[in-house]
Amino acid sequence: RHFGSSVTFIDHDDIDNVFSAVESGQCDYGLAPYENTIGGGITDTLDALQTHQVSIYAESMIEVVLCLLCNGAPDQIRRIASKPQAIAQCRHWLAAHYPRVDRLDTPSSAAAVKSAADDPSCAAIGSALAGDLYGVKPIFERIQDKVNNVTRFLILSREEARPSGEDKTTIMFVTADKPGALVDVLGVFRDAGINLSHIDKRPSGRVNWEWTFFIDLEGHREDANVSKAIKAAEAFCVSMRILGSYPCAEHCLAQ
Repeated sequence: RHFGSSVTFIDHDDIDNVFSAVESGQCDYGLAPYENTIGGGITDTLDALQTHQVSIYAESMIEVVLCLLCNGAPDQIRRIASKPQAIAQCRHWLAAHYPRVDRLDTPSSAAAVKSAADDPSCAAIGSALAGDLYGVKPIFERIQDKVNNVTRFLILSREEARPSGEDKTTIMFVTADKPGALVDVLGVFRDAGINLSHIDKRPSGRVNWEWTFFIDLEGHREDANVSKAIKAAEAFCVSMRILGSYPCAEHCLAQ
């Protein structure tokens, strides 16, 4: 949807490998899920953003339509496999239809569908497209708990995007260990009249109970008000890194 059909695609088993492929130059761009309207932030992507030197170049909003795929009969299913986030997005449906069936975590929903191809007792949660690719038939469609199930994907690159006039900037930071430090950082952007559209956190991986925060703000890092606010917010942080300024995505496209 984002690049069209005139590019070469390379599949990787997990999100961290996508970041590595872009960082090393194996790929020009990478695609990684960032947040979902049902499951929230994608922790694998948040962790990879902390450890890889790549830039967010663009974003894409995609409606995710999930199916239960299996080459056996519905009453033969003994295991259901998928990526944990996909399983979470179908939690209520699974509880109603397969409450006692084992769940198997896989690196991706596509990998789950592939694993179900030759095992009629194993079902997978994934897309109808994955079923077409790996020869697994959908036996139930649209099983996600929320009809408007949208995932926001990040386009990763070693390049930085130029201002488009309608941009977002994503920042990662660790606050100083003192009362009100996070409030101080967020207050800088409030006082500058800059809207924050997303906030998340993950363990920093350096010190126990030290958190890395992620925020999305409206505007490009080269905008005078954004540049000034980021510089002011740095005073309240142990570390700060701009992960990218990039064009805002259009509204999601249904599969």
